Amino acid sequence: LLYIKPNKIVIFDRVNSLNSAFKKSFLLHFQNEPNINGNIVNTEVASHIVSYDGNTITATEGQGGVTAITILPEQHTIRKVGGSGYEYYVNGVNYPTLPNPWAPNEFRPGNWRTELSPTLNNNFDNFFNILITSDSSNMPNVNYELINFNQTDKYGARIQDNTIIFSKNGDNLNPFSFILNYDGNMKFYLANMQPSTLYNVYINNNLITANSSSQGILYFTQSLSGNNSIGINMNYSFSCIE
Repeated sequence: LLYIKPNKIVIFDRVNSLNSAFKKSFLLHFQNEPNINGNIVNTEVASHIVSYDGNTITATEGQGGVTAITILPEQHTIRKVGGSGYEYYVNGVNYPTLPNPWAPNEFRPGNWRTELSPTLNNNFDNFFNILITSDSSNMPNVNYELINFNQTDKYGARIQDNTIIFSKNGDNLNPFSFILNYDGNMKFYLANMQPSTLYNVYINNNLITANSSSQGILYFTQSLSGNNSIGINMNYSFSCIE
């Protein structure tokens, strides 16, 4: 989980199941009916249970709004469930809700949910989602792209002016490089790095250095132009002698 101020939450999940046929789902709950882009691929109950092949969910409530973007799994469906008589529908039953004992006058459990699931049966799946909050009157038009690596141990994406990279299986990342096409100032968030470590960052053969946090997040900013070659490795200038 990565929070990017002021309004972005990045969620990267690693889910491993004993049986590849077990269904994995990333759930979001909403007070009002959300909108999902893409095409309808399945209708179980018209206007209540419908699946889409899109990757962007938007919803509003009062003056607030949220946009949810799916980067992974690349092959997926988003199932929307809700509406009158289907607010809490699970396995053929619309379960009744109970009042909140801590706030009985603020009982608003939500009327809709979305279920993001991969279309392929795998034992191991990565989920990569971004939540962006906004005013309901100013929902963002988010541009993003998946980053391609020569190595298969990581996933990355550019979301507007943020580049975010995670390790596929949770191991610390080894030295790597990639190409990023972008014009403007870019903020980089590289997770699963060695904690509290000095790194060399080569951007178009220009060297900068940056320290990772105690949680293993390497953060730096850089002005980019066109196709940019970016390489990361540890800085071995200093050694510790006991």
